[in-house]
Amino acid sequence: MGRDRARQPWPLEEAPEPQAAAHEPDHDRDRHVECLRSCLGRLSADDRQLILRYYQGDKRDKIDNRSALSRALGISAGTLRMRALRLRAGLQLCAGNCLQNQGATLP
Repeated sequence: MGRDRARQPWPLEEAPEPQAAAHEPDHDRDRHVECLRSCLGRLSADDRQLILRYYQGDKRDKIDNRSALSRALGISAGTLRMRALRLRAGLQLCAGNCLQNQGATLP
């Protein structure tokens, strides 16, 4: 995959479905997914693509995806990891705030 392809915007509609914890009741899970999608939508296209690609796949696929992503972006694996961790922390904060705000408006 070339560098230009790695930087192309990734439409939110094509993003994989966010995964919520299995122990959450369905209505809590739905609220969490809605908040996470909203927070993903606030990211720049490049940041959204990075975080979605970083967590895509399982086991060996995930390792291969991250290696390809770091090469495509021209950064080290450590730099990629730090960017992903910062983005994830921001998404968690955003989603947590969203859930609190939704909880305040529920009956």
